[in-house]
Order: sequence, then C-alpha cells, then structure tokens
Amino acid sequence: MKNRRLALLIVGMALGWLAGETSAAESARVTMRTIEIKTYNENQNVKITWPVVSGKYDRDVLEAVNQRLFDSFFDLSAGVKPKEKPAHPMIAFPTPEGTYTKDDGTKAAFPLPYQMFVEAEVKYNQHDILCLKRRFYCFTGGAHGMTYDEYTVFDMANGKPLALSDVLVKGYEKPLEALVNEFVPRENLFKPQNPVLLKDSSDWFIAEKGLCIHYGLYALAPYAVGMIDVEMPFEKAKSLIDPNGPLSFLKKQSK
Repeated sequence: MKNRRLALLIVGMALGWLAGETSAAESARVTMRTIEIKTYNENQNVKITWPVVSGKYDRDVLEAVNQRLFDSFFDLSAGVKPKEKPAHPMIAFPTPEGTYTKDDGTKAAFPLPYQMFVEAEVKYNQHDILCLKRRFYCFTGGAHGMTYDEYTVFDMANGKPLALSDVLVKGYEKPLEALVNEFVPRENLFKPQNPVLLKDSSDWFIAEKGLCIHYGLYALAPYAVGMIDVEMPFEKAKSLIDPNGPLSFLKKQSK
C-alpha cells in the first residue's frame, strides 16, 4: 500500500513536467519514460516498471493515458497475493519469515523465493497511434513461473484504447480468422491439423509491419513453445481495415 501511494505521488509529479515534452520525430510524437519500484530480499524479488508517456498532445489526453497505464500495471500485480497457509512448497507462497506449513503442521524453509516482474515495451508509435505491451511474470512455486503479455493500442488523438471493432470493418471476424490460419506457425501446436480460432486469442496489437493476434501460454501450444503472436502483413490485412477508422492510414501505407 505504501508503495502504491508513493507511486501515485510520483506519477502526479511526473505528469506535471512530462506533459509538455515532445519527440524529435514527427511520425512518433510520443516519448516514454519509466518509473520503477523494487523489493528484494531472500524471500522475494519484485520489480514493477511502468511507463509514463509525454508528447505533443493535450494534457487531458496524456493524463488519461498515463492513468490507464498506471492502473493496468498495478491491477496486474495486485492479483497475486500470498496465501496465509501454503499447502506445499512447490505450489505455495512463503510466509514473511520465508517458511511454509507442511502437511503435518510443522514449518520448513521455503525452497525458492517469490518472484514478480512487470515491465513495458513500445510496439508501435506512429501516426497518433501508440501500442504498448505489458509483460507480467510471476513465480509462486511449482515447476516454473508464468508469463502473461497484455497489449493496449491507444488513439492518441483522444487518449482512448482501441478494440479490433474500432479499427476493422464490420464482419471482420471470419476473414481475420482465415488470415490467422494462413500465417500461424503450426509446427509446434497441440493440434497443427486443426484450424486456429480467433476466440482462443487473448489480445491484439499492431507492430511495425503488421497486425498481430496474441495467443497466451497453453492457448495453442505447450509451455516450452511460449506465447504465440501471429503477425499478418498490412498488405494482407488492408481489406479489413476500416477506411474511416483510426488505422485508415495503413490502407494507404500498404499500397
């Protein structure tokens, strides 16, 4: 709680002096700085790094974007809380003293430290569109930790996050699913012979060269394969882009 209050204070101060900064490139008018909170000891290793954006936009727009980013980063991390009575060292959280309770009621040293890392990456920053990735990693015991990626595509003209329905034409679902199946790497999928379904994806984003559909861990393939991002070149996806939507510039760009 103390860290969250401190973070809110830092964000408030940061917005005051970052709002007027500009980027050198006209096509990429958003600049990003990061603020970091860390906790490290023998029982836990936690680092949350979240972005603060600035640039040639209205102050209200920048404040709305930064507030949403702050909330999303801390909502991710707030979902992981230690249990009061861990059941087993390999599926349990340590107590503050670094122990867990065994089945017979006795306490033993927790074998591995609790870990949580949250960080940001810019995926696209042109033409008043900003796409940011949030990566969340958490180890709470077991064979391995878990990693989750979430994406937000902002229309910087108004600070609003965009959904696929905001940028693609009506009825895009089936044609987009067909494109996903054309470009998905199939060699390591659970069932490579089966069609990949759009409903199994967890997010979407845009990168420098294409529209991307994101599938999280285990959605299509084993853990060892990792998350799968299906990238479809703008040239292939341009027929699905709404000519009156915020990504309409991509139809011209892909010609």
